[in-house]
Amino acid sequence: MKTIGYLGRIDKLFGVPATTRNWNTIVAIVRILKAQGTQGPRS
Repeated sequence: MKTIGYLGRIDKLFGVPATTRNWNTIVAIVRILKAQGTQGPRS
């Protein structure tokens, strides 16, 4: 059930329905966000 909540958050974050996306796209977004998180805060 947490997955549905997470998809709802992604919908709000990007302003488009995440449920229409391919899981490969979701995985790619997660990788990008994780990579940005390891680089520290942006100025």
